[in-house]
Amino acid sequence: MIKKGWDNFFTEIAFIKKLIIQEGYMSFIYRRITSGLLILFFLFAFIKPNSVTASPGLVTITGTIKFQPRNWNSTSQNYLLSQDLAIQLYQYTGGVPILIDSTNTDSFGKYTFASKPIQNLTIFLKVWTQYPVNTLIPENSVMDTHTNIFNFPSDNTYLPNTGQYTKDFTITDQWPGYEALWIFQDLRNTWHYFYNTYYKNGNPYDSGIANVIWEPGVNGYMGINSSYTTPVYIFIADNSKNSMDVVVHEDAHKVMINANGYWYVDSNCFQHSIPRASDFKCAWAEGWADFLPLVVNNDQCYNFGKDKCQGTADQDYYNLELHSRMDNWNDFNWGESVEGRVAGALYDLYDSNNEGMDRIFRGITPIANYALKNPPIQTFQDFWNLWKANEPDTFLSGLTLYWNTIMYININQIYLPRVNK
Repeated sequence: MIKKGWDNFFTEIAFIKKLIIQEGYMSFIYRRITSGLLILFFLFAFIKPNSVTASPGLVTITGTIKFQPRNWNSTSQNYLLSQDLAIQLYQYTGGVPILIDSTNTDSFGKYTFASKPIQNLTIFLKVWTQYPVNTLIPENSVMDTHTNIFNFPSDNTYLPNTGQYTKDFTITDQWPGYEALWIFQDLRNTWHYFYNTYYKNGNPYDSGIANVIWEPGVNGYMGINSSYTTPVYIFIADNSKNSMDVVVHEDAHKVMINANGYWYVDSNCFQHSIPRASDFKCAWAEGWADFLPLVVNNDQCYNFGKDKCQGTADQDYYNLELHSRMDNWNDFNWGESVEGRVAGALYDLYDSNNEGMDRIFRGITPIANYALKNPPIQTFQDFWNLWKANEPDTFLSGLTLYWNTIMYININQIYLPRVNK
């Protein structure tokens, strides 16, 4: 192999020497240079190296996403910040939108897409009612009856320079289905309330998955003509979209299902209402769900409309802090089979505003400990048994229940001071 290689080398030298003798030295050199230039021309003309076309420069885009709230005021323009929304960044390439990156807004509605090669390109944003972004089963989402998650595209922006751009986006009633943002924020408010307020085994509590089906003009789904909750999804009727308390009420059922699987379905509970007696199990399940919106939305009224404690009392809203054993039974039934009494008792055990015979303030922790325990409890009596066994000041707690018309056997004799005649 070595001998053959040297033979080829000497053969090539002999060939070059022959050409020089036949053509002359200068002619040989001229022909070789001309050939080389032709080759270089071909390379530059038809083979374009990467350095010929400059890459787009890096751009960082930041901004804030806001939305038009339920209680919109056109004078003050009280837009709300959109926490936790999924947001995607698109660029146009050859007139075709190409997804560049995605993220979620933070708790202040802010987002950042850092150092993207999109200089000299046109971009737009697309906002989705989903958290987190890019997941097959979201933790929270709002979708239509065809399970399409609502999304809202922004206008286009051309980016001529490198550096930092600010692109804010406010979603108003000009976008069909914008009310999905209200419902999405209600879901996220519930999740954040538990995560920031309630700790289990020393860790912030994750209340789990809750995905809503809602659609403009649709007040019934799967044969049920009202808002309701299942282990798989929540349906919000369009005629209830204005009430954040209704949304959180349904989400409260889902929180309990996620925690311990408790889901009470019975014909006695289909027509339940806050001031009317049903049965013990229905009153517990619905009373818990009436109570939770009060603490998540920081309001002692359960509201069926947009505004807190506004309209006709005991019709447009129920102020559960004011209802007590001073009520007429016919107007507001008494006892643990009434969901409004269960909700009122839970709220008085929770809150620091002690009125009447309410003399206790314990916050959310003990209530959630028992309501969300696994295996689940099924009645307020079960809740009370756990409370008596584990909490101090049972006397004061008993007074609070008594004030809310819940009286177990001899509770007034056991927990009220003895009177000597």
